[in-house]
Amino acid sequence: MNSFFVRLWLLNKRLLKKPSFICILILSLTFVVWLSASVPTGGSMLTVAAASEEPDEKTYIEILSDLKNGAMINILEMSCEDAVKAVESGKADAAWIFPADLDKRFSCFVNDVNEDNYVVSVIQREESVLLHISREKLMSALYPRLSYSMFSEFMKMRYPSLESADDSVFRERYDSIDAEVGELFRIVTPQGISVNTDRGVLLSPIRGILAILVVVGGLAASLYSIRDERDGCFDMLPESRRIGIYILYNTVAVLDIALVAVISLALSGLSSSVGREIVLLLVLVFSSVAFCTFLRVLFSSERLFGAFIPLIAILLITLCPVFINVSAPLWLKLLLPPYGYLSGMYSYSSVLAVIGVSFIYIIAALIVYSVRSKRNPVFLKRSR
Repeated sequence: MNSFFVRLWLLNKRLLKKPSFICILILSLTFVVWLSASVPTGGSMLTVAAASEEPDEKTYIEILSDLKNGAMINILEMSCEDAVKAVESGKADAAWIFPADLDKRFSCFVNDVNEDNYVVSVIQREESVLLHISREKLMSALYPRLSYSMFSEFMKMRYPSLESADDSVFRERYDSIDAEVGELFRIVTPQGISVNTDRGVLLSPIRGILAILVVVGGLAASLYSIRDERDGCFDMLPESRRIGIYILYNTVAVLDIALVAVISLALSGLSSSVGREIVLLLVLVFSSVAFCTFLRVLFSSERLFGAFIPLIAILLITLCPVFINVSAPLWLKLLLPPYGYLSGMYSYSSVLAVIGVSFIYIIAALIVYSVRSKRNPVFLKRSR
């Protein structure tokens, strides 16, 4: 047992002497720190300049307060001229210009829906998915006022005696049946765990990129082991036991990067409960080691293995739910270690499935190694 830990420590020292491996460790930490610092207000992915022709108007102030409540969009208050300049200079992704006398604008829109009776001017340089989502949020802030205008106009039309009634009569009745968005929905995971949607929309992308860096670190360690074997570092070790060195190489590298990733999540405030983080970390380490070991045995050529690493990284980013959940067969996603780690935040079944796939990877690696070494006992010594 002592000799095992000694080898583990020596391999760790050997990896830490490699500049490229140190770069991966530093990248894992600086990525989260940089992204957390560069995105303002708790995970905002979009910056919008809000301006009004009458900044002190009560309705505008209420709408602005609703828009600032939540994540994803960073609202900057400024004058109308500065808002347009902010879009032109790239400081803001869009500008929302509110006209004066918003209540009258809502009433005109209800009575005559056309492009001349618009409520808000939206200025942007180009269309994107995030800008489309931001307009949905703007609509959600405008709709309570719009629906109230519809309600009051309908009541006046339906009951002529209320034509001269005070606005407080309509407002009291409207508020008694109004429902907040938060009361209409309860967002939970399949296990019934409540989800705080304001916790930051960057959580999944940060976790996904860190998980991919863990796998890439394991692949880099496999590449190092191919190079060391070519240089004769394992000549004193029987060929039947060399697959254990491959596993140790990958385990040391994956553990180092995974620990840095967990520390990065903790420093950024994006980590969940300690128990869940430990379980997911162990699953990610085990699945990454199994995945990288299988590929190490499958591709014994240094040049071929190095060429495949960028392709594998692209495949991980594409098929794993890092930024979006791509439609692909589930069995294909389960073959990739980051999928189980990311899905494990919401589904325990995915964790179990990935663990099962990892055991299959290990068994397949042992079979391929055994077959290739018997057919060609010197295949491990080929340098290219």
